[in-house]
Amino acid sequence: RILVGGVVVKTRSVVSMGGSQTVNLSLSTDPISVSTGQIVTVQIQGQYGFLEVQAGADTWVRIDRQPLGMTKAGSWVPTASGSWLTVPAWTAEPGATVSGNGVQPRDTKANAVVSGQLSVTAAGGAYQVSVRLKVDGVVVKTITDYPLAGYATTNVPIASDPMAVAAGQVATIECWFANYANSFTIQSGASTYVRIT
Repeated sequence: RILVGGVVVKTRSVVSMGGSQTVNLSLSTDPISVSTGQIVTVQIQGQYGFLEVQAGADTWVRIDRQPLGMTKAGSWVPTASGSWLTVPAWTAEPGATVSGNGVQPRDTKANAVVSGQLSVTAAGGAYQVSVRLKVDGVVVKTITDYPLAGYATTNVPIASDPMAVAAGQVATIECWFANYANSFTIQSGASTYVRIT
């Protein structure tokens, strides 16, 4: 069984083993929240006590962190043409922290990737949008004149190269429409997001 902070979060029972053989036993939890300082342990019990846990790379405990992200809360129509606009109003995904209009890294990471996507609905004909990502106000990735389908919704993805981030920094996403900004809607929900992995 797996324990987090002394609390059992996952149990597996009745694994059959033959005599004098080595068996790799695997056990994973469903997604759960863990906090800095909590201790993750594994316990094992044999029916007759004749067990030996092997050392080395085949025996391990690992915490896999989900990406930290936020999704758009409510649709939004850009308010101006010819300028960079920060996309506002977000909902934190589980485990994430939203600060202002951005999401924060959990801690320092040397090779993080900041990614995002805008789901853009056009009320008129085909056009284009520019999108950029910022971390603490510094541009880390820009895409220019991404094509948008007319009278339809287009998902516009963007991602930084691997980069260093630190706890407390804020990742945001911005858009630019040269003209007709109020003819476009940034859609709410899971298709519009910013994430740090």
